[in-house]
Amino acid sequence: MEIKHRLIYILLPVFLIAGCSQQGDKTYTEEVIEGIRYIHNHAPLWGDETKVELEFVMQIGDNESEDERYTFRSPSFVSEDRDRNIYIVERYPNNRVKKYTSNGIYLNTFEVTVYDIGIDTGLESICIDNNGNLNVCISPPIAGMASELVTLDQTGKETNRITFEWKLTTEYFVLKNGNIVSEERRDSTLFSMHDKDGKFLFAFGKRRIYEDKSFTGHRNYFTIDKDDNIYMVYGSQNRLEKYNAEGKLLFNSDRKLDYEETIEGKIKYNRPDYNRFSRSIGVDYKGRIWTVTYLKQPDFEPGKESEGIRKLEIFNSEGILLGYTDVPDCFDFLFHIYQDHIYFTNIDTDCVYVYKIVEK
Repeated sequence: MEIKHRLIYILLPVFLIAGCSQQGDKTYTEEVIEGIRYIHNHAPLWGDETKVELEFVMQIGDNESEDERYTFRSPSFVSEDRDRNIYIVERYPNNRVKKYTSNGIYLNTFEVTVYDIGIDTGLESICIDNNGNLNVCISPPIAGMASELVTLDQTGKETNRITFEWKLTTEYFVLKNGNIVSEERRDSTLFSMHDKDGKFLFAFGKRRIYEDKSFTGHRNYFTIDKDDNIYMVYGSQNRLEKYNAEGKLLFNSDRKLDYEETIEGKIKYNRPDYNRFSRSIGVDYKGRIWTVTYLKQPDFEPGKESEGIRKLEIFNSEGILLGYTDVPDCFDFLFHIYQDHIYFTNIDTDCVYVYKIVEK
C-alpha cells in the first residue's frame, strides 16, 4: 500500500505538467459550468493564415435600371429554397418579395398585404420552410405593437397569418417540426418558441438587463442551421451562443478583443452610446459560424468618416475561433449565408451582392 501511494505522488506532478503544457499550446481555453461549455478564444486557430476567401459571383439589382424586375427599394433580407432559388425582401413602402434563379434571373414577385395602421409598417425578413412556403415577417417600427408572420404558397396566395401581440421582432424562423422561433426583446429572455398556430410554448436564453431600459433592447442577430440549432451573436456583448431546438444552451463563446463591454450605457449625440461588437450571423455548408466584428471601435461622431476596423470572423461549430477574412466594401448591415453563398444586402445602393465561400 505504501508503494502505491508513493507511485501516485510521483506520477501526479507529471500529469499536471503534461496537462498544462497541452493547454498552453491551445488557442483557446474551455470550462464547463453546470453542463454548459464556455469557450474563451485567445487567438485564431488558423493563426495569421486565412484559409477561406470570398469570390464575387454577381450583383442582383440596379438602382439605375428602368426594369422593375431588377430594382429594389430597401432590400432587407435574403433567403434560398431547396433548389437554390433566391428570395429578396423589399421593405416599406414596396412590401414585396422578388424571386430569382440561382443565376440571378427574375422569376416572380410576391405582394404581401400590410394593413395600414398609420405608421411605416413593412416587411423585415423571410424564411422558406420545408414545403417551399414563404414565411414573411411584418414588423412595426414602434415597440408595443403587434408583429405578424404571413405565409404565402408558391403561387403567392396567403395561406396563414399569425399576429403576435406586443412583440417587437424582425425575424422568425420556421423549424422542421413547424415550430416558430423568434427573438424576444421585451423581457429578460432572448427567444420565444411558438407552435405552427402561434401558440406560445416556452422562452429561453438570458438577456442582460441594464439599469437604463433603452440599452436593454440592443440589437442582436440570430440564425439557424440545417439541424435547427439556433445561433446568436450580440451587438453589444462579447458573446456568441448556440442553442438546440429545445432551447438548451450548448455553448457560450467569447474572444480576445481590444475593448471591453459597456456595462452601463450613456447617451451621446442623442442616442445610446456603447461599444459595438458584432453585426449579423450565418452558418455555412461546413457548419462554420460567420459574423462581422469590430476589431476596434468605430467613431460615430457626426461628420466623421471612420467606420472602425471590421473583419469577418469564422468559428467552427463548437465556438472555437478559426480565423478572419476581409469584409467586402458592399457590406452595409446584414448578410445571409446559404450553403457556400453569402449575400450582402445594401440599402444605400439598393442591391444584393452575392459571394462564394472558397477554400484556400
